[in-house]
Amino acid sequence: MSDQEYVAAKVKEAVARSAGETVTAQRLLIAWCARDDRLLRGLVSPFLRGIVAHAVERAAKAPAAAAAPAKRLSNQALDNVIGQLGQRIGTRNQPRGMTALINPPSQPAAGEGHERSLRQLAAAFARKRLEQRGR
Repeated sequence: MSDQEYVAAKVKEAVARSAGETVTAQRLLIAWCARDDRLLRGLVSPFLRGIVAHAVERAAKAPAAAAAPAKRLSNQALDNVIGQLGQRIGTRNQPRGMTALINPPSQPAAGEGHERSLRQLAAAFARKRLEQRGR
């Protein structure tokens, strides 16, 4: 019996024992691979080049990643970033840190100049409407 025939027979046996449940069959095959080198080699051999290529790429990237120091934000910098994310237009004193996300800042009250401008606009629209009705 060739290795491929052996592997095929073992896979069929695992599927039969698991009553067609693929997850159970996979777990059974993994457990058998721990004790059966022939089964493991037969299952892995078609994928060996990809596995080796992945291992080499990972090893080649490891020194580059180890050489570059990990850039981490300090607690204060993280609080500043979160505070800026929680920022709203027109607010004066921004909450910082998690407070900005949990309790968003409220809009400040309109200033006197803004209130005056809105009243003038409302009055102008009202006058225009009255003029149009009178025609």
